[in-house]
Formats: sequence, C-alpha cells, structure tokens
Amino acid sequence: MTFPQFNKRLIIVTLGLIAISFILSWLEPFQNTLGFSIATTLFFAGFTIGLFYLGTSTANSPNKNLFMGVAIGSIFLKLVLTILILYSYKVIFEPEGGNHVFLFLIIYLVYTVFETSVLMKLSKPKD
Repeated sequence: MTFPQFNKRLIIVTLGLIAISFILSWLEPFQNTLGFSIATTLFFAGFTIGLFYLGTSTANSPNKNLFMGVAIGSIFLKLVLTILILYSYKVIFEPEGGNHVFLFLIIYLVYTVFETSVLMKLSKPKD
C-alpha cells in the first residue's frame, strides 16, 4: 500500500466518522458528545498515521519479527491509551450516562478494522 492510497482511505474513514458524530449529536442522548467524538477521531487518525509509518519501515525488513512486534505493540499501546482516554474524560468532564462510551467504541472499532487492513496489506511481500 502506498502513502497516497493510505492517505485517501484514512481521509474517507476520518471524514465519515466525523459526519456520523455530527449526525448523532443532533439526537438527544448524544448532544454533549460531539467534542469528545471529534477529538477521539483525530487521535485515532494520528495513531493510525504513526502505525502506517512504523509498519512501512518494518514490513520489508529482513527481520520479520520486527513487523510482528510493531503490530502486537500497537495493539497493546492502543489498549492502554484507550483506557487512559476514557478514564481521563470521565474524571475531568464527569459526563452523565455512558453515551460517550458508545461513540468511542464505534470510532475505536472502525479504526481497528482500518489499521488491521492496512497492516495486512503492508505485510504482503512485494514482487
């Protein structure tokens, strides 16, 4: 996968999630979640860009364990950061209900699927 291909797909995913966040913010249960949703979307977009660069630099390395280490390390780092983001948001903003968690989960899952597809394409050997 080339950077222009990745960039195009990332923009589509990111804009799609921002659009979904705006649409859901019109519904009463999600009215106070727009800022959190957009911030989360931008965070995961940045995380995905970093993962793409790490994956690109290690995919063609003679040491295949390096690429696998990046993939597994990114899963662990993302999990830790996810817990920190949700906990920090809850402590700082004290949101009512758990609607922000629902939107966060949607964004998390979409970016996880996207990152997995990117890593799978990067892992394929080039002819």
